[in-house]
Amino acid sequence: MKASLTPDMPYELLSYALREKAFPRQATADQWFDHAQFDAYRALGHHLGTEAAKVHPGRRRGVGRLG
Repeated sequence: MKASLTPDMPYELLSYALREKAFPRQATADQWFDHAQFDAYRALGHHLGTEAAKVHPGRRRGVGRLG
């Protein structure tokens, strides 16, 4: 899965993407994120996770059918 930016994302996330053209597809070889970069990726993950939970709200660990 590749992360994509959408208009419904938080303003801070979209403004970071305007400043950093490679975001959200920056190389993973550089693991030394600065504070702004770390916050941007954390916010991106939170937003995507929240949206995914809306699609399948009952599909959490330990929740589901038995058998």
